[in-house]
Amino acid sequence: MESLGEVFPVLRLAARAERAILRTDRLMAHRRRPQARLAHLEHNDGLAITMPELEALTLCHRGQYARVDWRPIAARPLAAAPVRTQEGETAYHQACARVALYNTEILTARKLLDGDAVAAREVITLNTKLSALKASMNGLGLAAPEEHRLVAVVEAIEQDDVPYERITPGDLRTARREPFTLAERRQIHLACLCALALRAGAELISVLPEPEIEVAIMVDMPCADSGRPTPRPVLQLLMTADALARPDWRTADAITLAAALGARMDWSIETGFAPITLAPLAGAPLTLARSA
Repeated sequence: MESLGEVFPVLRLAARAERAILRTDRLMAHRRRPQARLAHLEHNDGLAITMPELEALTLCHRGQYARVDWRPIAARPLAAAPVRTQEGETAYHQACARVALYNTEILTARKLLDGDAVAAREVITLNTKLSALKASMNGLGLAAPEEHRLVAVVEAIEQDDVPYERITPGDLRTARREPFTLAERRQIHLACLCALALRAGAELISVLPEPEIEVAIMVDMPCADSGRPTPRPVLQLLMTADALARPDWRTADAITLAAALGARMDWSIETGFAPITLAPLAGAPLTLARSA
């Protein structure tokens, strides 16, 4: 996969076959009914997109991110096992649960700092909300293709996964289905992938001990040799701990913020995304290089 080497799987949210079925259903519905029309009972059929869903797709990066410092946690001594007292079995089991939780956090911190990829996957699964991004992401993995490089490999939706129609604001009696133009769908896809790259990078840099993480957004595109869909990189950016301190995470649109962070991409309104060649962006010492 574009010289990334082995990719350690972290999250799998949607299968390609599932996406393909939904794409076909949307295209067939769009061809049958190309004109604007009342939404009525079709409002929740999943083929069109509402304004809240569109905002969730293109503004999912907005939020406030706090970085976890694992080093002081790893430096704590492990707690001793509790002993039974006159307070009874209930109190004893509660104390055992508290000690187990306390020690688990310490051991997790030590594993992370020792470069344990399995521990990293557990932390990402439990301590982030990336699993809620099924609308824009198929899967997530980690790769360490070179020394000092940790790459989050994000499998994103294709342009054809962007709905052909939107549902205008209003109640079910007045809301209408209106088609997107091709240019609008390309712009939505651009905003979606920028937001996804920002969100993935921000969440990962918040919970992993790395000072910087590259994010590579992959989209299925026809292979030049076989014509079969193959994951190709279309967007790349470097997320750093310092970037989380930017004041515009809550307000900036995804395209502007991604550009401010130096995102690399080849996109135009005429053709949408084109594949790019990934380039080394990171240079800080790497914790997960040994096992990711």
